[in-house]
Formats: sequence, structure tokens, C-alpha cells
Amino acid sequence: MKKVKKVWLVICVFITSIFYCQVLLAQAVDSLDIGATFTPAGYMGCVKQIRVDDGWTTNPHSPPVCSKFTYAIDCNLKWAGVYWKNIVQDTTGGNWGQSPGMDLSHSNFTRITFWARGDVGGEIVTFGAFGIDNTHIDPQKYPYKDSCPKVARTVSLTRTWQKYTINLTCQDMSSVIGGFLWSASYTSNPNGLVFYLDDIHFER
Repeated sequence: MKKVKKVWLVICVFITSIFYCQVLLAQAVDSLDIGATFTPAGYMGCVKQIRVDDGWTTNPHSPPVCSKFTYAIDCNLKWAGVYWKNIVQDTTGGNWGQSPGMDLSHSNFTRITFWARGDVGGEIVTFGAFGIDNTHIDPQKYPYKDSCPKVARTVSLTRTWQKYTINLTCQDMSSVIGGFLWSASYTSNPNGLVFYLDDIHFER
């Protein structure tokens, strides 16, 4: 009798697992959580002046946490930014074309949506995705690239959470290395800037 119960328990767990996986796949068709699939490790510009806190708990858009970014001190380059890199093939964040990108060619995604707010309001930040291509520098060292050209939009943040959308016009998402990015110039933000991001998704 105990063996029968154990067999039925295994069968139930198996069926439940299949159902759960089907639900996840159905959700993935319509939306992909960029924050869970890519990592904000591609620092650019004044890289030593960038501070990232992925576990910020004060006033996130979707509790319990959001991401806080700080660029408070200038350097000679006069700008800073971060790429969210593909972490499936490269968990170090060092993929600037050394490893393949994620194949999203069958996703039919048409936009990126995200929520953002500034610490004081008025922060000028450019958000976007794609555009990593270093094949012209060294095709042997960087044999891979984003199959999409960079898309971006510049916004002036408010102190309250706002939802933003970036429309995707790319017809080839077979290699996505840079899933998301932000960049900001010190000229546009002479006092530095602190801002917050949450709920970054590819959507159909």
C-alpha cells in the first residue's frame, strides 16, 4: 500500500511539474523578464564611478526589491552606462562579442517596457538595447554581435515611478547579447545622478 501511494505521489509531482513548465512557457511567449535573463555587468564610460545595488528595498515598483544606479563622480570620459548582458552563455558579464547571444528569433517581441524613477527628478538618462558589435575591432576575439542595431530613447525622470516603452523595429533577434542598457552624460547631469529601475521586460 505504501508503494502504491509513493508511485501515485511521484506521478502527481511529475504531472504538476509538466503543468508548471507549460505555464512558464506560455508566459515566456508573451513576456521575458530581462532582469532575470540578463545581468547588468557591462559597465561603460566612467566604469569606476558606477555603483549598482540590485537589492534596493526602499520604494521598489514591484516589492521586495528594485535596482538602484548611481553615477555621482565625473571622469575624463564625461559619461557612464551599463549593458545588461546575456548570462546564459556568459555569467561573468564580460561578453562583448566573445560568446553567442540569446536566440529570440521566434519570440515576436515588439517592445521593451520598464519602470524607472529618479532620486530627485530631472535626471536625463538614455535607455535602450542591442548594438553590441566589436567584430570590426577584432573578428577573431569578437566573432559574435547583436543581430539588432541599437534602439534607444532619452527621458527626463520624475521622482515617481513611470512606465516607459521602447518599440523594437528589429527583424532579426537571433543573437541578443545586450538585452538592455542605460547611459548618461555628466554634461546633462552636472550634479551626478541616482535613479531606480524595475520590471524590465521584452513583450509581444
